[in-house]
Amino acid sequence: MCDFNLPIAADALLSGGMMGDGVIDFATIGTWVRDAGYAGDIEVEISTGKSGTPTAAPSSP
Repeated sequence: MCDFNLPIAADALLSGGMMGDGVIDFATIGTWVRDAGYAGDIEVEISTGKSGTPTAAPSSP
């Protein structure tokens, strides 16, 4: 699952966001996973822009 920011940039890979900064409700999904009995590790990978730093899509005025 990948969190992303809206609007999607022309290069969609540059619209990735930090967990919780985009449109996915990670708190609810995390509750579902815990309620299902999962207690293992959770891995987080952050996609980055070409500069090597997380990039957000420009916001609309």
